[in-house]
Amino acid sequence: MKQKPHKKSKAKAEEPEFETTSTPQAEPKQEFLQKWGVHLAMFFFGFLLYANTIPFEYALDDKLYITHNQFTKQGIDGIPDLVSNDLLIGFYGKEKNLLEGGRYRPLALITWAIEYQLFDGESPGFSHFVSASLYGLICLVLYSILLLLFPQQKSRWWSVALVGAALFAAHPLHTEIAATVKGRVEMMSVLFSLVSMYYVIRYYDEKKAKYLAFSGLAFFAGFMSKEDAINFIGIIPLTLFFFRDFRIKDFAIAFSPVILATVAYMAIRMSVIQSSGEAVAPELMNAPFMHATGGERLATIMFTWGMYIKLMFFPHPLTHDYYPWHPLLKGEGATLDGGYPYFNWGDMEVILSAVVVLSLVVIAVIGALKKNVYSWGILVFFGSFLLYSNLVFDIGTFMNERFMFIPSIGFCVIAGYAFVEVLPKYIKSEQVLKGLLMAVLLGYSAKTISRNYAWENDHSLTTTDVKTSVNSAKANLVAGGSFVDMATEAKNPQERQRLLNQAIKHLKHSRELYPGYIEPTLLLGNAYYNSGDWPMALAYYDLCMQMNPNYVYTEKNMTMLGDTLTRAGNADLAIKTYETLIKYKPSAKAYGELGGVYGRYKQDLTKAEEYVRKALELEPNNTDVIIKLGTIHAMRGQMQQALEIFESGLAIDPDNPGLLKNIGITYHNMGQPEKGKAFIDRAAQEDAKRKK
Repeated sequence: MKQKPHKKSKAKAEEPEFETTSTPQAEPKQEFLQKWGVHLAMFFFGFLLYANTIPFEYALDDKLYITHNQFTKQGIDGIPDLVSNDLLIGFYGKEKNLLEGGRYRPLALITWAIEYQLFDGESPGFSHFVSASLYGLICLVLYSILLLLFPQQKSRWWSVALVGAALFAAHPLHTEIAATVKGRVEMMSVLFSLVSMYYVIRYYDEKKAKYLAFSGLAFFAGFMSKEDAINFIGIIPLTLFFFRDFRIKDFAIAFSPVILATVAYMAIRMSVIQSSGEAVAPELMNAPFMHATGGERLATIMFTWGMYIKLMFFPHPLTHDYYPWHPLLKGEGATLDGGYPYFNWGDMEVILSAVVVLSLVVIAVIGALKKNVYSWGILVFFGSFLLYSNLVFDIGTFMNERFMFIPSIGFCVIAGYAFVEVLPKYIKSEQVLKGLLMAVLLGYSAKTISRNYAWENDHSLTTTDVKTSVNSAKANLVAGGSFVDMATEAKNPQERQRLLNQAIKHLKHSRELYPGYIEPTLLLGNAYYNSGDWPMALAYYDLCMQMNPNYVYTEKNMTMLGDTLTRAGNADLAIKTYETLIKYKPSAKAYGELGGVYGRYKQDLTKAEEYVRKALELEPNNTDVIIKLGTIHAMRGQMQQALEIFESGLAIDPDNPGLLKNIGITYHNMGQPEKGKAFIDRAAQEDAKRKK
């Protein structure tokens, strides 16, 4: 059905010649509610859907923006750095070429910096309150825009504007954005972009210059929050074309502030983010199509398009994780034994998706000539989705529910239009029709509120979503890591082991899905280490070294394992651990510890001296190694040589307590107890100083 263009009436409204005392006057409160009551209801509907998130903690990517971002945590003092740097620099401390194109979103980060200042630290509860409020404002502004597009209302409570906005508010696909603190970047971008769109339409209708300023400033703020604002460069002119008598001159003036804001943002962004020119190294977690042929890639993309459309109508099950190989690989516990699970054009799921997508495109093209609402909604949906679809460029994952935030506007307006304008032609009972709408809204709302609880914290999110993304290498990785963290804090030994067993199960499955994935390999080593199965811990650390000897965490954890084994007196496994480490990453620490084990537990002073001297070749000024070498000579009864070695260490660190103590002991063993006591007393004094 064609939506008639909006035309502002030029006729002057009739006014009464005089007032009479019999004319009822509305109370100011009643006038306010009559004018703004539905707007307030829309805001509170959106807000209340996410009010249960206010007690939640931080989760997932919140660390990038808040908890581990050094600039945000400086409060107001960090704002200059937030404005002048890629957001990832605040997290990593230096530029890292992890995400192509850079991320410049200072406005949202500034709000977190201000919160950090006001609350003297982290404030997840207030941040979630802000998220719920922003979501309510988005619903309110969207409703206001739809009132401009659909001015003919059957009633204030039964209109395309209200029904469309209510469906948008309740839609569960928005939970990943609105239930998280990090989602503020998307919400601020969309909110300001919608405000800009509202004022562009108002200017187009009323020609008031102030609306040009409002639209330009709002659009600039949208871009400064996140790059998602770019979608509205297409949505705004499309909307004017469909819902107004399109006039080039009026459009050029109305749209000019949006263009100026875009140019200003791009100029600032280009001056701040300097590309290194290096491409991100292809890796399955950031390039999920890396093993696909061209045909497999396109067929798989078409399958995901069908999945998105299905989730718009029936948003279940939901997950934040669509990494390899969810949703491609089916069946719990599936592996890659059958090869990579990309789709082909002969697969029924792909054919069905293609039929649906092509049908919608045909409807949109035909409807564009008639300027009908269906065409507008489909074009908004696909137009704003295109950049996230993997068709233009790879986005680093097969799909993601948060990418539907803007496209869902098109879907929900079509649905609202269908309920108010189309279905009444076929469903004559108003009660049945409104009952159907209430069932949808209640179903969506219940799903939204229940889904919110998955985002309560990292553990609840990872352990909930791995049940849906059962064949995602990443979902199993983070679930396994979460169970390892919980086991570390568990007091009960049985509960601790149960959690570690859960971790091992998920981490092994992660490796089955992606054998080259080093992170779950390392965490498997950690899980076995914490469970006391040290040979298995060493086996997985060894595997990590084979995969990447420069992976810094492996060297650290192998050293920790070796130290633990040494303290436990498990000399043979300690020797094997240090020898394995030296094979990949020779270091003074590893050589020194290996020498210590041979000397202390094996009484093999020849081997001990051999490894300790190798340590000194790498680090001649390492006083810990010097102490070990002196101790070896002392164990042989070579007191004078031991004394000379210890004293050489004092030339490097004159107040070293360990060297002073060993010199004292050596003097004592040489028959000079008074001199020995002086050094031992001095060692105690220096040790006390260093502990202060």
